[in-house]
Amino acid sequence: MKYLIAIFAFTLFLITSCSKKPIESKVDAENVFFFRTPDSLFENEHNYRLFEEARDYYAIGDYNKSLKVMLELERLEPNNGIVLDVLGTTYIGLKDYTSAEKYYRKALELNPDSYNSMFNLSTMYINQKDYRKAYEIIESLSDVERIEELDVLYYLQKAVILYYLKECENALKSCEIAMILTDKKEYIERAENYYNKIKADCGNEENNFERKLPLNLTN
Repeated sequence: MKYLIAIFAFTLFLITSCSKKPIESKVDAENVFFFRTPDSLFENEHNYRLFEEARDYYAIGDYNKSLKVMLELERLEPNNGIVLDVLGTTYIGLKDYTSAEKYYRKALELNPDSYNSMFNLSTMYINQKDYRKAYEIIESLSDVERIEELDVLYYLQKAVILYYLKECENALKSCEIAMILTDKKEYIERAENYYNKIKADCGNEENNFERKLPLNLTN
């Protein structure tokens, strides 16, 4: 019987900056990382409250209600990149990947350097099992300056993609890098958990993983 592991991609929700300023964050059981978003990024208090309402629905898994609120917010602020990005993330929750990609692309039209949109686009491709596209996206973010949380998540996301591409050794190396980037127990444990699962699965002869040269999918 083939050994199965539970290893999931990450989704970033509500990131507003890649600066070194600390950002309050939390993660739920589905690997969705929630970051604090200031009300100053919305046109008025009412719209920010709508955003909070949609976020709260999303956090409990009620994606349909979250979507309804976010679509109303899009009507009010059609050129707000955060609104477009969160709509993409909400559609991932609904497994409507066509709509998710549409909104991530719209967000990127407004802000081509949006780390959040690019990272979540890689998650969407992972969910679609298009691991090569996911790798291309995550590699395009390699030189972006990141806060500590994002740095750890970047390498864990990369490990997930490399695992599914059957690049076990490189996946393990990404986990190792993630472990040394932080002293936060939650992140270290998550990295160790992924490392152990990947190592166990890659050591299973039934998978017959081929050893290939390091990937260079961007050329």
